[in-house]
Formats: sequence, structure tokens, C-alpha cells
Amino acid sequence: DWDEGDPLWGFVSPYVGMVIAQVLQSLYGLDAKVRWPNDVVVDGRKVAGVLVERHKKVLVIGVGINANGSYSEYPMGLREAVGIIQEMVGEKVNRNRLFAEIMN
Repeated sequence: DWDEGDPLWGFVSPYVGMVIAQVLQSLYGLDAKVRWPNDVVVDGRKVAGVLVERHKKVLVIGVGINANGSYSEYPMGLREAVGIIQEMVGEKVNRNRLFAEIMN
């Protein structure tokens, strides 16, 4: 039951980002960090983003993680900014395991 004036409202997105960063460190040894307010980065490259919205008195949390793929799938101008976990660790990411660890 979230009120608009609740002082904790602004910390939900960074908190979720911290959880994702910790999981990436634990599972893959990546030096993941939260970039305020809603990005998770590794070596300056964005690997995940968090979006939190309030609908009535319920929080809806959306997370996007660049788990698998290739830098070649992105336009040249974005390749330096995007982080893909598979490219960073050299193997395909088990998304079910990643999701389970984040939810744990």
C-alpha cells in the first residue's frame, strides 16, 4: 500500500538495481554497479534497467536485462554503451537461473 508521499518510493528502483548487481557479481563475477537512478552497469556499459510505476496503491516493477545476444545486433553508435552479459562472460546465460536468483 504505497502513498505518493512515501519517502521510500524513490529508493525502490535503486534497491532493485542493487539486487540485480549483486546477482551478476555472484553468478558471473561481474563488477556490476547501480548508476542512479535505474541502470545497472558493468564497465560503464548498461546491462539492465529498472522501471517502477505506481498504479493506484500498487507498485509495478519492470526489469530489462541484456542477458544474451551479440554487440553486432546493435547499431554502431550504441555498441559502446550496451552491455550484454553473454558477451562479457563468454557463454550463453541461463535466463531461468538468472531470474530465479534475482527473485530469491
